[in-house]
Amino acid sequence: MSLHEAVGLRRLQKTYVVPDRTETTVQALEQVSLVIPPATFTAVVGPSGCGKSTLLHCAAGLDRPTAGDVDLLGTRITALRPAQLAAFRARHLGFVFQENNLISSLTAFDNVALPGRLAGRAQPRQKLMDILAAVGMEHRAPLRPHQLSGGERQRIAVARVMASRPPLVFADEPTGALDIGSGEVVIQWLRSLTAQGTTVVMVTHDVGAAAVADTVVVMHAGTIRATVPGGNPKVIEEHLRAVRAPVAGLAS
Repeated sequence: MSLHEAVGLRRLQKTYVVPDRTETTVQALEQVSLVIPPATFTAVVGPSGCGKSTLLHCAAGLDRPTAGDVDLLGTRITALRPAQLAAFRARHLGFVFQENNLISSLTAFDNVALPGRLAGRAQPRQKLMDILAAVGMEHRAPLRPHQLSGGERQRIAVARVMASRPPLVFADEPTGALDIGSGEVVIQWLRSLTAQGTTVVMVTHDVGAAAVADTVVVMHAGTIRATVPGGNPKVIEEHLRAVRAPVAGLAS
């Protein structure tokens, strides 16, 4: 473990048993190792079913790997008991998912305020309103999730992360259900978190969104096939075509 890394994945494996076929297993991750420095933005891309969401869920402590170690912020979370792991996530991690995971019974304001309250670090009302204003949602603060559009709900999810200011944020397809304009705004807000010292790890199918990251990890068949700098969508697309090529050849 090193304090110079925000995320350290070491020889991760994840095996699933296929439902109703107990003798059949799927190797979702195979000997995956990755180190992510603090205050950086990393995107994980790859074909559907390549293991990128499994990687993110294991890295974030939402699922346990079958083998290997996960170090977050100097703590080996794979050695923690369930209650310890839940407390660690509440204190140190933020999440932005495609479905935004807002609590339907709470207003937009209360959804943003909730993580701080649960962690015992309640924020002043004006500060929370300023954060909602930063994502253009202060006028929607009294509304509940069902009264908001998909793009608005995702902005609230980002505001929730901004309010709690965790050192590490995991995002799983955060723009998957959004139009192009709303998606670009969400990606830029995630990008801005690194300027505050936050480390962002994002899974995406969107090459343009991935290009905003500092580093892009390309996966295929449960393994990391390439790690390339962000900034150039064409380079990322070329790597994706390279990992898809064998599959295309088999299908032809």
